[in-house]
Parts: sequence; C-alpha cells; structure tokens
Amino acid sequence: MSNASAPPYPGYHAPCNGCGECCRFGPCHLSSQYGLWREGACVALRFGAGRYWCDVITQPQRISARLPKIPRRIRQDAIGIVGICDAKKA
Repeated sequence: MSNASAPPYPGYHAPCNGCGECCRFGPCHLSSQYGLWREGACVALRFGAGRYWCDVITQPQRISARLPKIPRRIRQDAIGIVGICDAKKA
C-alpha cells in the first residue's frame, strides 16, 4: 500500500494528512463488516491527489449499494475519522 509520494506519517493525534498509516495496521468497523481489509491494506483505501482517501467516505457506491444510504457523518464515526491521526506506530 505504501506510496513514495504519500505524505509522511504526521504522528499520533496530529492533524490527519492522508498518509494512510491508519489503514495499514488493522481494520476499522466498516472494513471488517464489509470484508474490505486484507493483510497490509484495506481495499477501500485509494491514493489520489497526493494522499490516501477512504472510499467508504468518498465513493461509498464503489464498496456497496447500501453504504450511500448511510449518512456520511455516521460512516465517518464508524471508521473513526475525527480529523486527527489515530495510527499508533511503534
């Protein structure tokens, strides 16, 4: 999943910069529910415009016809997007 042009890991609780580290260490709730996470990366993770994006939020119809019916804010809460980095790198 690593991309040389992705932003560097900003540090735990720093503002999210789209580095993608959060999705490399384990599945979020929705990724587990929809079977999206595989060892090393989630299939919903997509690189574009110099950063990683989660298609559960940006293109939910790509993942499931049911996801767009769930309000965006609820999807964000379910995967833990709060605007700060939650990846705890060792």
